[in-house]
Amino acid sequence: MFYRVENNFLGNDVLLEPTDCFEKTDELGNVCYIQDEKNFDITIQTSDIKEICFSKYILGAFFGKRQFLKEDHLYYIYATEAIPDKDLSDNNIFDFATTKEVRYLNSINAKLIGSVEIDGFFIHNISRIEESICFDSTTYQYNNDEGLELMKEMEGFLQYINWINL
Repeated sequence: MFYRVENNFLGNDVLLEPTDCFEKTDELGNVCYIQDEKNFDITIQTSDIKEICFSKYILGAFFGKRQFLKEDHLYYIYATEAIPDKDLSDNNIFDFATTKEVRYLNSINAKLIGSVEIDGFFIHNISRIEESICFDSTTYQYNNDEGLELMKEMEGFLQYINWINL
């Protein structure tokens, strides 16, 4: 099962379309980037192919939306069993290993499985996770292990979800 969080109710059974272009990946799912030889800055290439992102777990889907989360807002959780076209969940560039991100290149069917209103405490903890996985300029990697540990601490959040269609 793969999960996506939406800001609005889209329906109980929906067809979701790829609408956004994200980080470009090669055929093996590796993120394409250019590294400056002088100062080692990394520039991630943007794909020109529209995709739709899901996560291998619900908290990962919320983490993927973290910059858009609003306090006291109702969010809708959709799930699909469709096999992803790309699995970035083991990629240590950016937050892919923390979000357990997967992507689809074509429209996919998804089902509403729950809704939840999040509070400031939840948003604060999501921010803590983001801070913990920040880019380490000495290793040129992201600390996804610490992010995953903090995610485990937040699993109690799942009890607040209003489960639907189960």
